[in-house]
Amino acid sequence: MTKQQKLNAVRDATLREGQAQGFVVTPGSVTPTVGNILLERIGGKTRVEQLAGVRNQQVTDSLARRAIGLPDDAPLTRDAMRDIRAQEYAAGYAPLANIGRVVADADFKQALQDVTNAFTGASKSFKGAAPQDVQKLIKPYSVADFDAADAIAATRTLRENARNNFQKGEGALARAQIAVSNALEGQLERSLQAANNTQAAALLEGFRNSRKRMAVSHAIEDAIVEGTGSVDARKLASDFQKGKLLTGELETAAKFANTFRRVVTTPGAVGTPAAQTFGGMGIGTRGMIGGAAGGAFGGGLGGVALGTAAAVAPELVSLGAQRFMLSGPAQRGALPAYNRFNFLARDIGDPELRNALIAAQTLRAAEEPTNLGTVNVTAPRRNMLSVP
Repeated sequence: MTKQQKLNAVRDATLREGQAQGFVVTPGSVTPTVGNILLERIGGKTRVEQLAGVRNQQVTDSLARRAIGLPDDAPLTRDAMRDIRAQEYAAGYAPLANIGRVVADADFKQALQDVTNAFTGASKSFKGAAPQDVQKLIKPYSVADFDAADAIAATRTLRENARNNFQKGEGALARAQIAVSNALEGQLERSLQAANNTQAAALLEGFRNSRKRMAVSHAIEDAIVEGTGSVDARKLASDFQKGKLLTGELETAAKFANTFRRVVTTPGAVGTPAAQTFGGMGIGTRGMIGGAAGGAFGGGLGGVALGTAAAVAPELVSLGAQRFMLSGPAQRGALPAYNRFNFLARDIGDPELRNALIAAQTLRAAEEPTNLGTVNVTAPRRNMLSVP
């Protein structure tokens, strides 16, 4: 149990962090105890996943709005993200244009060298080994000093070009462009710090805040599903898996979606959540049989209504199981307890009990009368768990 707890530590931490924000999972997919397996069979695996996906989409959108600082009822659109960047550029970037000449320090030169090294390995030993497009990118920025206004304009151009190159599949060049932009921005920050005065400190704080918010807006824009006003958590997960830097709320959403993909869906992809024919058999079989049996016992339309209600009852139980599995107590039970009872329950349910339930369900389905003319309402029923 101790070994298993250590092996699951990263996954469990991701689940706790996600649950703290409102994300939900199907408990049996994390902790397959007897209770969780039975509840999932009663509620229906697919239907529970659909309901969880709808709820998790709301959480994802809420986290995205919080990360970028939008109201709870604001749609998430690309135009909104571009407006935010325009505001932040005017508030945090444009004021730096007036600080004049900036001397390139050793850290700036090393940052440019690191960009080259990232694509060539030991570039000191193998001159010219870097891709030509990366070499062409680095050379113009290898200067002793530069004007702050030009640097601000360059960072904006570099990031826009990087986005276009990512879309074209030129990932190496795009990452290099972002790295050069980061080097320029880092040099501007150090220059403001070195000034050591109140005005420079205010400019630095505004620049850092705007820089962070602009980065968040880019990450959200990349994951927006056009026409929905929502964010695709799986896209955030894909970007995060590829090494894209995400922090705070977006990191939480990305890690959860990357770990529990079956309960994270694209907006609008679910259809009608949990919609299915009653009992999985349809009104044409279970509903009609229940109605006929009710008529035989109760007589007339009233008896038929009672029988139909009895046919619907299993679906009501299923709905109750679905609601419970997404409730607070069940979600807390999704995390393994790592005690003897928990693992005993899991071992019993995996796979023997599940096989027994499947066999019992098959036998019961086989015994269901399919011809209304031969319904035997007095025939004894086999116990649900009476498996030969």
